[in-house]
Amino acid sequence: MPTDRTKLFLFSFLLMTTLIPATALGQAYSGSLTGVIKDPSGAVVPAAEVKLTDANKGYSLDVKSDELGRYLLRSLPPGTYRLSIVASGFRAYVQQGIVLDVGQNASIDVALQLGEQSDTVQVSGEAPLLQTEDAATGQTLNRTFVNDLPLIGRYVLDLAYLTPGITRPVGTGYGVAEQGNNFVANGGRSSSNDVLIDGVTVNLFGQHGGITSTIDIPSVDAVQEFKVQSNFSADVTGFSGATTVNMVIRSGTNSLHGSAWEFLRNNVLTANNWFNNRAGVSLPARRYNQFGINAGGPIRKDKTFFFGSKRRHAEWRLS
Repeated sequence: MPTDRTKLFLFSFLLMTTLIPATALGQAYSGSLTGVIKDPSGAVVPAAEVKLTDANKGYSLDVKSDELGRYLLRSLPPGTYRLSIVASGFRAYVQQGIVLDVGQNASIDVALQLGEQSDTVQVSGEAPLLQTEDAATGQTLNRTFVNDLPLIGRYVLDLAYLTPGITRPVGTGYGVAEQGNNFVANGGRSSSNDVLIDGVTVNLFGQHGGITSTIDIPSVDAVQEFKVQSNFSADVTGFSGATTVNMVIRSGTNSLHGSAWEFLRNNVLTANNWFNNRAGVSLPARRYNQFGINAGGPIRKDKTFFFGSKRRHAEWRLS
């Protein structure tokens, strides 16, 4: 029979293994939204009711502004949101289309207008949010860009080369398999890169602590957002001293969605080169198929969602 001391140790261990990854995930993956609420004269508005709603999934977060008119919403997953603010003696305020990127800490200050709460001030089409809460630099690629950009080999990490300051290490080629050490940033070491999926590192480390490869890299069709950050503080990710690649996996929403795709290469679609034709050499036999499927949707509306992605490739050639 386990003693009380053993039970306490096991419980403490399980609690630590649960909370520590959650803290790291919140730092590197989730973002925040803050701001100050004022009236037309510039005076702050305390106790205003602030609601932030995910436009695609339907769930919402509620807070109240403090005595200085400030509000703060933490642990926000990347997504598109709607901000609603209600205060006594003021018209209701609603701002649509607020897009938060992975790990973005943004700020929106709001000026309420006098009037009845039944009247609503609608705001949309605002400029992109400024990230004033940290000094990290880099580039974020959204789902539209990731989907539309052609990639040789369909290696999602090749998107890192679009960021200023990113290049290949000396003596290597671009797109080395699907590893996290096939690029360097601003003179840093490739072995100090950190590759995250939804805020969790997927690096495999060598004997002396450097990155050697990645555990797994998702299909480019499963990635919602791809963010490259340099000048990134190591206390946020816990490892990186050079560049951090943070990928967000696509999620289900309140509506069903899915897609299927295939890239095909064979002798019918590929022409022989000029030199082979002149020498009377026929086109070598080769067939290459890369295909996959994605699907997502609700399990319980506004509460629970699913998303799945599967990819395969098959190659046949005559050597």
